[in-house]
Amino acid sequence: MSGFAEPPLSYQIIAHNRGHAPVSVQVSLTSVENISSDQSFPLFAVSRPNSDTTLATIRAANPGRSFRFSTQNRFHPGNFRASHDSGALYRLPFEDDRSFVIGQAPGGPMTTHNTPDSEQAIDFTMPENTLIVAARKGVVISG
Repeated sequence: MSGFAEPPLSYQIIAHNRGHAPVSVQVSLTSVENISSDQSFPLFAVSRPNSDTTLATIRAANPGRSFRFSTQNRFHPGNFRASHDSGALYRLPFEDDRSFVIGQAPGGPMTTHNTPDSEQAIDFTMPENTLIVAARKGVVISG
């Protein structure tokens, strides 16, 4: 009996999402030698909240030869396939009986929102400890 275990015939790439929101995943293969996969790479997928998602199965392209590969991945909270719902209703982020001045918004003088992830942001000037409410139904994943 030999001290070496036989290598597996295939490998599965699995996304483990233990969070409360979907996660968008990109997986690329590098250092590829003699592989076959049931998916094309780079692979883009969405892993549902609190789930394990099999993204791909990789095996030898030529079963009589060894195979190898490495993976690189990137992930981001949210669903990259999501689309805007033009019928969704949004509320202002404060209690109904309150009103506040807009301090900064697109189309006006900008002092801090000068990057792609914040250029559409709207700032309301509010006193500290003002109650903030959700603009619509959903799950808060970061505060």
